[in-house]
Amino acid sequence: MTQARRAGAAIAAVFVSLLMVGFVAGDSTNHTVVAGDTLGGISQLYGVSVTVLTQVNHIANPDLIFPGQQIKIPSDLQGSGGREEYQVQAGDTLSEIALRSGVDLDELMAANSLNADLIFAGQTLVIPRQPPAASSPQASERPHSPELESLLEDRARAEALDPGLLKALAWVESGWQQGARSPAGAIGIMQLMPGTAEWLERDVLDQDLDEEFSAYDNVKLGARLVHILIDKTGSEDSAIAAYYQGYGTTAAGTLYAETKDYVAAVKAVRAAYWP
Repeated sequence: MTQARRAGAAIAAVFVSLLMVGFVAGDSTNHTVVAGDTLGGISQLYGVSVTVLTQVNHIANPDLIFPGQQIKIPSDLQGSGGREEYQVQAGDTLSEIALRSGVDLDELMAANSLNADLIFAGQTLVIPRQPPAASSPQASERPHSPELESLLEDRARAEALDPGLLKALAWVESGWQQGARSPAGAIGIMQLMPGTAEWLERDVLDQDLDEEFSAYDNVKLGARLVHILIDKTGSEDSAIAAYYQGYGTTAAGTLYAETKDYVAAVKAVRAAYWP
C-alpha cells in the first residue's frame, strides 16, 4: 500500500487525456515516462531544471512520476544549453538549489563564481545547462514481460479479480519492477508497505512469504489486498483509492485530489492496454 506517496495534482489531466488519445513519438515538447525514469534524469536530458518541470507539469512530488505519463518540456527552455536563472529565496541553500535544478553543485558554484555555499535572498543565480544528448522521446508501449504478466493474470483469477485491473495497478505502482523501493519503504511490484504485508501473512493467509525478493509472493499478497479492499469498499474505484491512501481514510469518506488522479491513472492504463 502506498498511502505515503502522493501524485501531482494534475496527473490525471495530463496523463489520462494523453494516454487515451495516444502518444506521438518524436514530439519535441513532450517526454513519455518509462519505467526507471526520474524527473532529474529527464531534466538532464532536455536541459530544463527539475523546478521548471514540476511547475510546468503541476507535479507536487518530483519523486513520483508514472510510467506512461507525459512530461511537457517547455520549448523556450529546451536545450537552451546556456542561461537559466533562479532568484534565491529565504532559507535556500546552494546544495538544495543544485539538487532541485538537477545540476552538479560544483558546476553551479563555478557558473556563479562562488567559492563557498554562501548565498543570500534575492540573489540571482545562473543555472548551467548542457545541450541535451541526441535523443527523441519514446512512444508509449504496452508493458511487455510475458512471465510477469502471466503471474499477475494467474493471481488475479485466483482472487476473482479482473486481470487488467491488477496489471494496471501494478504497472502504475512500480512499472512491474520487483526491485522497486519507495522512500516510504513500500516494496516490490505491488509496492506493499512492510506492516501491510505482515498483517496479510499473519492474519489473512497464515503463512510466511517473501514479499521483498519473491515476485510471486509480492503479487500474491497484493492481489489478496485488492480483493479485500473491493469486498470492504464495494467498488473497484474505492478499492483503488484505498490501495493508495489507505482503507481508513477512504472508508471515512475522504478522497484526496491526488488520490482521484491515481485512480484515473490506473483506469487509463487498463483501458489503454487491457480493456
